[in-house]
Amino acid sequence: MAFESEAPDAPRQHGPGSSQSESPPRSPMTLVTIVAERILRDRVLEGIRKAGSRGFTLTDVTGEGSRLIHAHEWEGPSVKVETLVSPEVAERIVAMVAERYFEHHAVIVYTAEVQVVRARRFLPESDTPRDKDRETLDP
Repeated sequence: MAFESEAPDAPRQHGPGSSQSESPPRSPMTLVTIVAERILRDRVLEGIRKAGSRGFTLTDVTGEGSRLIHAHEWEGPSVKVETLVSPEVAERIVAMVAERYFEHHAVIVYTAEVQVVRARRFLPESDTPRDKDRETLDP
């Protein structure tokens, strides 16, 4: 697969020192994963947006937790929300989920430090370069 900056018909060079063989640059970010009862989906999504997330991946999931209760039998599958954010936004999301949902709902939240290609796509608008700078900074 060619990088976006390559022309589709350009021959690929391989070997030491060729720019095509190098990995694209990565930036550290935090992956926040929330698995929650389906009934909480819209509230969780609203909360992560307010905390500063610019996007998410939403997946229907089933499983079994420590309570051995399968809520999906009457509610449908649980939801898994994944979002890539800065460490500061991750802390706000974790605190929001813990404060609002841990006591009365089946919810788990976990984080992982990850390396993201094209991380600028996930930063809040105020942290991204101006439109005219985007071409050179984030093709």
